Amino acid sequence: MAVTEPDHSIAGQSITRRNALRVSSLAASALLLPATLAADRSEDVMKVINYVATALTAGNGTDALAPFDPAMTGYSTLSSYFEALSVEVTVRSDVELLEETGSDSESKALLRWTLDLRERISNDELQRRERQVRVRFVPAPQKAKYGLWKIAAFDDIELFNPSIA
Repeated sequence: MAVTEPDHSIAGQSITRRNALRVSSLAASALLLPATLAADRSEDVMKVINYVATALTAGNGTDALAPFDPAMTGYSTLSSYFEALSVEVTVRSDVELLEETGSDSESKALLRWTLDLRERISNDELQRRERQVRVRFVPAPQKAKYGLWKIAAFDDIELFNPSIA
């Protein structure tokens, strides 16, 4: 019986190191792509949240409200809270993304939002509120100044109640 070399071909094509590296790098890219897209989505979601937080800190309730969908439950209450916050209270926000999941058509995030509220006139009575909030995002209209997503649901609007107790 004759000794033969093993056949290193697939459908008549020999596998070279270059071809093997190309195939393995394509496979690695395919595995990393979903993680990269999720990381980009998380960053895009946080850009919207940071836009809201920055507008509140600047005392601009109208800008802070821009990323919220007017059809969202509680929108009118939120609008009055943001208006009052911009007039009556100095706001400082700290927001941390705890979890984000979604797709190209929707994203859901769990945030830890900390608000420091201080009366604007007297600069007294600091109140700190720290809450975990769930937020649902949908794609924003093209060229929205606040980012790629708009807020379709926010589960704890009372976080922004301007009353300092």
